[in-house]
Amino acid sequence: MTIVKLDEFRMLDFRVGQVESAEKVANTDRLIRMIINIGGEKRQVIAGIGNSYTPEQLIDRKLMVLVNLEHKKFKGLESEAMLLAADWEDGTSVIFVGDDVPIGTRVV
Repeated sequence: MTIVKLDEFRMLDFRVGQVESAEKVANTDRLIRMIINIGGEKRQVIAGIGNSYTPEQLIDRKLMVLVNLEHKKFKGLESEAMLLAADWEDGTSVIFVGDDVPIGTRVV
């Protein structure tokens, strides 16, 4: 395990986002492409959560998103943020946020 200094952790920008649209990525088993509203802007996120969720289960849900992460391409699609989830041998569990928390709220 790598130890992260508090100042390094504070550089991470976690926000509450809401999934506006979601769809399976063609020719993949796990990848889902989502458009997530993070308050004032929208980001495309590609996540390997299709083993535990259908796109329909994600739409309108609020979740935690790391927004200042380097962009990465999956199957030619650019992921502009990363959602937070627990991943283990039996599946994946996205970390959802209560409906009363406003979109764009910074997670500390």
